[in-house]
Amino acid sequence: MALSVLGAGVVFVGANVCTTEVPPPLWTQADLDNDVPEADNGWSLVVAENHVKVPESLAKLVDGSERDAERYWADVDQQADALQAFLATDAAREVSDQLDQARARPGFADTCQLGGGGACLTIAWRDVHRVGVLRAAALARAGESADASLLLRDLIRMDTAHLQSARYIVSFLVASANMRAALTQANMLASRLDQREVTADTRVAMAELAQVVEAVDIEAINLQRVVIGEYLACAQTLERLESGDAELPDRAKAPPGIGWAFDRGETLRSLNERFEHRYRAAGSNDAAATFGAGEDSPKQEFAWWLRNPVGKLYIDSTIVDLEWGIEADLEQLGRARVRALGNVLAHVDG
Repeated sequence: MALSVLGAGVVFVGANVCTTEVPPPLWTQADLDNDVPEADNGWSLVVAENHVKVPESLAKLVDGSERDAERYWADVDQQADALQAFLATDAAREVSDQLDQARARPGFADTCQLGGGGACLTIAWRDVHRVGVLRAAALARAGESADASLLLRDLIRMDTAHLQSARYIVSFLVASANMRAALTQANMLASRLDQREVTADTRVAMAELAQVVEAVDIEAINLQRVVIGEYLACAQTLERLESGDAELPDRAKAPPGIGWAFDRGETLRSLNERFEHRYRAAGSNDAAATFGAGEDSPKQEFAWWLRNPVGKLYIDSTIVDLEWGIEADLEQLGRARVRALGNVLAHVDG
């Protein structure tokens, strides 16, 4: 009798006879399309692989942390030789050229597809951006404050567009870190001018810088696009799991021999429930819930995992256990904007 029951259980799980109808997806790639023509979009110019590596000592100058302006410029003076040597390297010059080409284009929108492969490396933009902010610091130290202001103007314009178009969590975090670094540098630049004569050209450039800083609207950041992008990546993985063209994430430890026990319909239904909740959280500006912080597994029918062990492992692997602290990051971004705007505006009018 026991053997009969065991045999029936093996057939039940092995054949996966209780497959669930696959529900329609919540969103498609069309929901992430933007209206920036490819020829006008500077994004692709700065997300290609690069070989630049910012030394740790210089990276601290552009990490966006709050600091005293006098101490900051003393640190820049101390690192002046290292800064000039780094900016003169082939790798730094190459990404500087990429940045200048991207600055010349009117649009800047994230078009990377998470998990799509290819040469779309959002983290590469972080490196390019660091080089740009270091250039601004070097220009300001050399007395070329107008050029420094215009460079920061373009960086903040691009950062704003990136935040509005970010398609997934890593992209959003890169955009947020980049903008905080550029806003902080704008504040440092304006503070440096407090004790110096400001030329007419610099005042004009500072006025343009003030306009882009004032246009930064933290409350208007569209986190719902991030949710859609993350969802599409997960749904794509489910399709590949069903076809055998993908493996479970490393954090999902599947026992040997059950990799085929997968109900895509039931798993996608669970995924839909999870991301519907995240999308609603994004609409109410609950950033932590948007990224799944503290999220529980969706409710399922009793013993559903017997029919769909691989689906259960995949759903469990998407739960975010970490405290992202996104609200704190956005608050810091807002404070950086306020400081930069007030200080930059002080140098617009004579």
